[in-house]
Amino acid sequence: NIDLSHFNSSLVTSMKYMFCNCSNLEFINFSNINTSLVTAMDYMFKNCKSLNSINLLGFNTSSITSMIGMFLNCILLTNLNFSTFNTSKVIRMNHIFFNCNKITSLDLSSFDTSIVTSMEYMFYNCSSLKTLNLSFFNTSKVNTMRSMFSYCTKLESLYISNFNTSNVTMMNYMFYSCSSLISLNI
Repeated sequence: NIDLSHFNSSLVTSMKYMFCNCSNLEFINFSNINTSLVTAMDYMFKNCKSLNSINLLGFNTSSITSMIGMFLNCILLTNLNFSTFNTSKVIRMNHIFFNCNKITSLDLSSFDTSIVTSMEYMFYNCSSLKTLNLSFFNTSKVNTMRSMFSYCTKLESLYISNFNTSNVTMMNYMFYSCSSLISLNI
Protein backbone atom coordinates (compact mmCIF):
# COMPACT_ATOMS: atom_id res chain seq x y z
CA ASN A 1 0.00 0.00 0.00
CA ILE A 2 1.16 3.52 -0.78
CA ASP A 3 0.14 6.63 1.12
CA LEU A 4 1.06 9.78 -0.82
CA SER A 5 -0.68 12.21 1.53
CA HIS A 6 2.64 13.98 2.35
CA PHE A 7 4.01 13.79 -1.20
CA ASN A 8 5.03 17.24 -2.54
CA SER A 9 4.02 17.24 -6.20
CA SER A 10 3.27 20.95 -6.59
CA LEU A 11 5.67 21.33 -9.57
CA VAL A 12 4.88 18.02 -11.30
CA THR A 13 3.51 18.37 -14.85
CA SER A 14 3.41 14.72 -15.96
CA MET A 15 2.44 11.52 -14.19
CA LYS A 16 2.68 9.27 -17.26
CA TYR A 17 3.49 5.65 -16.36
CA MET A 18 3.94 6.63 -12.69
CA PHE A 19 2.77 3.28 -11.27
CA CYS A 20 2.88 1.28 -14.50
CA ASN A 21 3.58 -2.43 -13.93
CA CYS A 22 3.35 -2.16 -10.13
CA SER A 23 1.64 -5.53 -10.28
CA ASN A 24 1.54 -6.18 -6.51
CA LEU A 25 0.26 -2.77 -5.47
CA GLU A 26 -3.18 -3.09 -3.81
CA PHE A 27 -4.11 0.42 -2.58
CA ILE A 28 -3.06 4.03 -3.21
CA ASN A 29 -4.22 7.05 -1.20
CA PHE A 30 -4.04 10.34 -3.11
CA SER A 31 -6.18 12.32 -0.67
CA ASN A 32 -3.79 15.32 -0.33
CA ILE A 33 -1.72 15.14 -3.51
CA ASN A 34 -1.29 18.31 -5.59
CA THR A 35 -1.95 17.57 -9.26
CA SER A 36 -2.91 21.09 -10.33
CA LEU A 37 -0.08 21.40 -12.93
CA VAL A 38 -0.30 17.84 -14.26
CA THR A 39 -1.27 17.69 -17.94
CA ALA A 40 -0.82 13.96 -18.64
CA MET A 41 -1.81 10.83 -16.73
CA ASP A 42 -1.35 8.36 -19.61
CA TYR A 43 -0.94 4.75 -18.47
CA MET A 44 -0.56 5.96 -14.88
CA PHE A 45 -1.88 2.72 -13.37
CA LYS A 46 -1.34 0.42 -16.36
CA ASN A 47 -0.93 -3.24 -15.39
CA CYS A 48 -1.53 -2.62 -11.67
CA LYS A 49 -3.15 -6.04 -11.62
CA SER A 50 -3.55 -6.26 -7.82
CA LEU A 51 -4.89 -2.74 -7.37
CA ASN A 52 -8.38 -2.95 -5.92
CA SER A 53 -8.82 0.55 -4.47
CA ILE A 54 -7.70 4.08 -5.37
CA ASN A 55 -8.73 7.23 -3.53
CA LEU A 56 -8.96 9.81 -6.35
CA LEU A 57 -10.83 12.49 -4.39
CA GLY A 58 -7.72 14.65 -3.99
CA PHE A 59 -7.02 14.79 -7.72
CA ASN A 60 -7.13 18.21 -9.36
CA THR A 61 -7.53 17.27 -13.01
CA SER A 62 -8.28 20.74 -14.39
CA SER A 63 -5.03 20.83 -16.44
CA ILE A 64 -5.13 17.26 -17.76
CA THR A 65 -5.18 16.95 -21.56
CA SER A 66 -4.55 13.20 -21.88
CA MET A 67 -5.74 10.14 -19.95
CA ILE A 68 -4.81 7.42 -22.45
CA GLY A 69 -4.90 3.97 -20.83
CA MET A 70 -4.97 5.45 -17.33
CA PHE A 71 -6.46 2.29 -15.74
CA LEU A 72 -5.52 -0.16 -18.50
CA ASN A 73 -5.40 -3.76 -17.23
CA CYS A 74 -6.42 -2.87 -13.66
CA ILE A 75 -8.21 -6.19 -13.54
CA LEU A 76 -9.19 -6.13 -9.84
CA LEU A 77 -10.64 -2.62 -9.61
CA THR A 78 -14.35 -2.85 -8.86
CA ASN A 79 -15.23 0.80 -8.31
CA LEU A 80 -13.87 4.26 -9.09
CA ASN A 81 -15.13 7.63 -7.84
CA PHE A 82 -14.78 10.39 -10.43
CA SER A 83 -17.06 12.92 -8.73
CA THR A 84 -14.24 15.50 -8.38
CA PHE A 85 -12.74 14.98 -11.85
CA ASN A 86 -12.60 17.95 -14.22
CA THR A 87 -12.02 16.65 -17.74
CA SER A 88 -12.77 19.85 -19.64
CA LYS A 89 -9.26 19.96 -21.20
CA VAL A 90 -8.93 16.25 -21.97
CA ILE A 91 -8.44 15.47 -25.66
CA ARG A 92 -7.71 11.71 -25.51
CA MET A 93 -9.56 9.16 -23.37
CA ASN A 94 -8.85 6.08 -25.44
CA HIS A 95 -8.11 2.84 -23.59
CA ILE A 96 -8.85 4.52 -20.22
CA PHE A 97 -10.79 1.53 -18.79
CA PHE A 98 -9.36 -1.10 -21.15
CA ASN A 99 -9.66 -4.58 -19.62
CA CYS A 100 -11.02 -3.35 -16.27
CA ASN A 101 -13.09 -6.48 -16.22
CA LYS A 102 -14.17 -6.36 -12.56
CA ILE A 103 -15.69 -2.87 -12.60
CA THR A 104 -19.40 -3.32 -12.02
CA SER A 105 -20.49 0.30 -12.36
CA LEU A 106 -19.12 3.62 -13.58
CA ASP A 107 -20.60 7.02 -12.85
CA LEU A 108 -19.02 9.32 -15.41
CA SER A 109 -21.59 12.10 -15.09
CA SER A 110 -18.84 14.54 -14.05
CA PHE A 111 -16.92 13.94 -17.30
CA ASP A 112 -16.80 16.87 -19.74
CA THR A 113 -15.98 15.30 -23.10
CA SER A 114 -16.57 18.36 -25.27
CA ILE A 115 -13.04 18.41 -26.77
CA VAL A 116 -12.26 14.69 -26.66
CA THR A 117 -11.21 13.35 -30.08
CA SER A 118 -10.50 9.69 -29.30
CA MET A 119 -12.67 7.21 -27.39
CA GLU A 120 -11.43 4.02 -29.05
CA TYR A 121 -11.16 0.97 -26.79
CA MET A 122 -12.44 3.12 -23.92
CA PHE A 123 -14.49 0.34 -22.24
CA TYR A 124 -12.94 -2.64 -24.03
CA ASN A 125 -13.53 -5.84 -22.04
CA CYS A 126 -15.27 -4.15 -19.13
CA SER A 127 -17.01 -7.48 -18.93
CA SER A 128 -18.70 -6.95 -15.53
CA LEU A 129 -20.52 -3.73 -16.46
CA LYS A 130 -24.29 -4.31 -16.73
CA THR A 131 -25.48 -0.74 -17.32
CA LEU A 132 -23.65 2.27 -18.67
CA ASN A 133 -25.17 5.72 -19.03
CA LEU A 134 -23.20 8.01 -21.34
CA SER A 135 -26.18 10.03 -22.55
CA PHE A 136 -24.53 13.21 -21.23
CA PHE A 137 -21.30 12.69 -23.23
CA ASN A 138 -20.54 15.38 -25.79
CA THR A 139 -18.95 13.51 -28.69
CA SER A 140 -19.02 16.24 -31.32
CA LYS A 141 -15.21 16.28 -31.69
CA VAL A 142 -14.66 12.52 -31.49
CA ASN A 143 -13.22 10.95 -34.64
CA THR A 144 -12.72 7.35 -33.49
CA MET A 145 -14.94 5.03 -31.45
CA ARG A 146 -13.31 1.82 -32.64
CA SER A 147 -13.94 -1.12 -30.26
CA MET A 148 -15.31 1.33 -27.69
CA PHE A 149 -17.56 -1.30 -26.04
CA SER A 150 -16.07 -4.51 -27.46
CA TYR A 151 -16.31 -7.52 -25.14
CA CYS A 152 -18.60 -5.80 -22.64
CA THR A 153 -20.24 -9.21 -22.47
CA LYS A 154 -22.55 -8.52 -19.49
CA LEU A 155 -23.63 -5.08 -20.65
CA GLU A 156 -27.43 -5.15 -20.85
CA SER A 157 -28.30 -1.44 -21.11
CA LEU A 158 -26.31 1.25 -22.85
CA TYR A 159 -27.46 4.88 -23.03
CA ILE A 160 -25.77 6.89 -25.76
CA SER A 161 -28.77 8.90 -26.90
CA ASN A 162 -26.88 12.20 -27.26
CA PHE A 163 -23.88 10.86 -29.13
CA ASN A 164 -22.97 13.12 -32.02
CA THR A 165 -21.07 10.93 -34.47
CA SER A 166 -20.81 13.43 -37.32
CA ASN A 167 -16.98 13.52 -37.10
CA VAL A 168 -16.46 9.83 -36.36
CA THR A 169 -14.57 8.01 -39.12
CA MET A 170 -13.94 4.70 -37.32
CA MET A 171 -16.67 2.67 -35.60
CA ASN A 172 -15.44 -0.82 -36.44
CA TYR A 173 -16.04 -3.40 -33.71
CA MET A 174 -17.77 -0.76 -31.58
CA PHE A 175 -20.23 -3.23 -29.98
CA TYR A 176 -18.37 -6.43 -30.81
CA SER A 177 -19.35 -9.33 -28.50
CA CYS A 178 -21.81 -7.29 -26.47
CA SER A 179 -23.77 -10.53 -26.28
CA SER A 180 -26.06 -9.51 -23.36
CA LEU A 181 -27.12 -6.16 -24.79
CA ILE A 182 -30.89 -5.88 -24.50
CA SER A 183 -31.39 -2.13 -24.58
CA LEU A 184 -29.39 0.26 -26.74
CA ASN A 185 -30.68 3.80 -26.37
CA ILE A 186 -29.29 5.72 -29.36
